[in-house]
Amino acid sequence: MQELPLNLRQRTFLQTNTLYTATIGTGAKDPTGAALAANFVSTFTTVVAPTVVSTIPVNGATAAALNAAISATFSKAMDPATINATTFTVNGPGAIPVGGAVSYSGSTATFTPSAVLATGTLYTATITTGAKDPTGCCAGSQFCVDLYDRRSLPQSFPQSRPMELQRWP
Repeated sequence: MQELPLNLRQRTFLQTNTLYTATIGTGAKDPTGAALAANFVSTFTTVVAPTVVSTIPVNGATAAALNAAISATFSKAMDPATINATTFTVNGPGAIPVGGAVSYSGSTATFTPSAVLATGTLYTATITTGAKDPTGCCAGSQFCVDLYDRRSLPQSFPQSRPMELQRWP
């Protein structure tokens, strides 16, 4: 017998933190007209996806300390096993990875560079969708923070980007 997927379309948004039950009744039939022998019942609970609610350095800072850790605070507790050097990275200049250690405490992830960051260099801290809460739920997209010490940048560097928090698709 061939298995086919069943796609259901919701007409309204589901409420968060709510238990839902989906039932396919015995009125459902296969292509030959045979009905289900019994109702099929499935339950699920919706959850709130985690988000990054703040970062240090803060969004819009005019100068980022190059000898300090970079941290991101989540909207809820996360699974510590998913906050690591793969899911929280810092690159700069360009795509060159910055060495460092990642830690997690409470609802805050911290990247501590193994050396002082270079002046006049753009760095990007990224938290990927691999970072998950204890239910396995992740944010719908990764989060990036661009940072640099504006005071030491060459004149040719774009000055319109102090420190930006961006949500990437």
